[in-house]
Amino acid sequence: LVRSNSQLDSLSKWEPMFDENYLEAYRFHRDRAGVWSGSLRVGRMRYLHFPYPDTIALFDTVPSTGDLKGGPSFGYGGALFTLDYAHHSGLGAHLTGIDWGFGRTGGFKMLENYLYYRRDFGAVHFEGRYGGLLTRVQPLGNQAEGYNLFIGTKWKGYQAGLLFEKLQGQPMFTGVMVSFTPTAVTRALGSVAFDWDRRPSGFAVQLPLLAGRFGGIRKEVPPGGVLVGEVVAERLRTYCANGQVRNYYEHRLSAWGETGGSDLVVVMKEKPWYLQAEAVVSPHSFAVGFTEWDKDRTGPAQISQTVSYRFYRLPRESKAAAAP
Repeated sequence: LVRSNSQLDSLSKWEPMFDENYLEAYRFHRDRAGVWSGSLRVGRMRYLHFPYPDTIALFDTVPSTGDLKGGPSFGYGGALFTLDYAHHSGLGAHLTGIDWGFGRTGGFKMLENYLYYRRDFGAVHFEGRYGGLLTRVQPLGNQAEGYNLFIGTKWKGYQAGLLFEKLQGQPMFTGVMVSFTPTAVTRALGSVAFDWDRRPSGFAVQLPLLAGRFGGIRKEVPPGGVLVGEVVAERLRTYCANGQVRNYYEHRLSAWGETGGSDLVVVMKEKPWYLQAEAVVSPHSFAVGFTEWDKDRTGPAQISQTVSYRFYRLPRESKAAAAP
């Protein structure tokens, strides 16, 4: 992900810089009891979540834009590894560590190491974490012992709920989250990454100017093609504070059949972007009243796009006709 310069709100200079540039290797393993997930990223990252984020993760603080105001790097630079185990009972364990580099110093550091529990009880959804959790102090990269809890409800594709978080040496944070289903309104908002920002106060959009693709990925199924495999993924972008989207991640959700091989044709189908969630967090309890609670609140928004990669094998005669 490349931006035109290192300034917050100006196009006066042309000094391209990377918001994100990394290599990643990841792996999933399913057994009868649960799912193991592992990821190793090396480079500059501004998105911590792996595997697919749970509800509490939607409240995570997005790296600040302070680096665009002359401050230090606010992203996650270095070698970042994540290990996660999710048992079918709802219990799980999560580890995230980083060996700082690419503009961040400090050697190796554990960012997250906690136990969690997630469960639906009818229409009620509950999540809880306990252990070493990432603090909300910028630049991000420090952890503290404590817990956070989420309780909410789901209804026809929508979800809403409350967050309670207490870490050692940190104020009590509370939050409100609403997630949406794809509709004409949420697709319109997602297509331009619309958001109401607090610093500075106002509305922000990001208008797509050009779009294209590299490589041999096709839009239409080739004549005679036989479907032999598919990968389904979800692309997520998050933004906070002043509405600038500076990260882009594609979570692999599922796969079946043959999904590799030079003799296969790949057809990509993209659904529209949509505003998926708004999660607002404040360093106050709800008891202080809405005016005081809202004065210091921040919160990320998240937009989402589902994409499928379908793999087709061509009949032999079609291959021969297509050969030079």
